[in-house]
Amino acid sequence: MVINNYKGGRLANRIISFVHLAANCMEHGYKLYNPEFDEFEPFFEATSNNNFNGHPISTTLFRNHFLDRAFSRLFRLWADITHKLFSATPFYRLYRIFKQYDDFDLNDPDFVANAKNKIVITEGWLFRDRMNLQKHQDEIRNFLHP
Repeated sequence: MVINNYKGGRLANRIISFVHLAANCMEHGYKLYNPEFDEFEPFFEATSNNNFNGHPISTTLFRNHFLDRAFSRLFRLWADITHKLFSATPFYRLYRIFKQYDDFDLNDPDFVANAKNKIVITEGWLFRDRMNLQKHQDEIRNFLHP
């Protein structure tokens, strides 16, 4: 499972981050949880209904704003505390990408294996999967239909 734990920018930046993660999730079949899209959920059909055509993508765990925000803050706190101590355990992996112009290819074999077998937290906005975004672009456009 991948948890996108970075609330950077406004709508356009969050869409860009979300669609790359969603395309990679669709291609590789792991679960994606994106709580950081909460402010914009009501504006799009798929996010407002939390329905991504059977793909294991979600913007909410509980369908309760208070609980979802609490868990999002808990994930962020966990990452802030642990990233200096350790970024990986047998059940957890943190990927933090904050350097400008330093894209991270989501098709990296280690990332995909971790996404399928661990809880992975991503922080930063340069996670990219251009190849699968192009492949799944029509379906992803439908997710973001107003």
